[in-house]
Amino acid sequence: AIKQEIEETAKGNKRKRKQLRKSAGKYFDEIAADYNMTYIQAFLMALNWFWKKIFEGVDVDMQGLARIREWARKGPVIYVPSHKSHIDYLILNHVLLDNHLHVPRIAAGANLLFWPMGHIFRQCGAFFIRRSLKGAQLYTEVLVRYIKALLAEGHPIQFFIEGGRSRNGKLMLPKTGFLSILLQAYQEGFCKDLIFVPASITYDRIMEEKTYLKELGGDHKEKESLRQVLRARRFLKMRYGRIYIRF
Repeated sequence: AIKQEIEETAKGNKRKRKQLRKSAGKYFDEIAADYNMTYIQAFLMALNWFWKKIFEGVDVDMQGLARIREWARKGPVIYVPSHKSHIDYLILNHVLLDNHLHVPRIAAGANLLFWPMGHIFRQCGAFFIRRSLKGAQLYTEVLVRYIKALLAEGHPIQFFIEGGRSRNGKLMLPKTGFLSILLQAYQEGFCKDLIFVPASITYDRIMEEKTYLKELGGDHKEKESLRQVLRARRFLKMRYGRIYIRF
């Protein structure tokens, strides 16, 4: 599909064809995860310390996890969690790994590609998607083919169907673009089944609550950056109660 898109766009122009092939390679490098178990284990140790420092415990639906383990034998598992905090993907993947389930490839926004977190997240299984695909036909073809390859190889995938984080605690209307890519892959035979696992992740208190209040009051959303990560040290002085995960 990617080669066909390149040929149709190049219209026989060899120079343009070469440029488009180079662009496709760059898009793949921009999107693809680079899963590394060493990073996963190191991150797990850091998160173990982090949870004990600021949370009072994690309440997990163990019966639900047991059902996921059974269903995972039948096809790629698609985790569809609620999204209220940056903690969501960290705690969910921590719980899965801690209970001997495969860490999913996570669909992350390109806003998280800042150094060094972008590199760390990529090594921990995140792949990155631009917020808008409008007019980016070749980029879209590379993205779709990458997701189909993940499913063909049986990788579990995690994506937030709400798109961004909810600022008011309520579920937002679903964005169906990523879902349509998964269904297209199934219809085209890249996998025999898709096992969807909706997950609820809720908190006694959300770490970003003050930021959300400012945004709801009219402030602009601050772009994710290393500066934000460094400023997050102040959270270590506070306690945020328990986290609750249900499947």
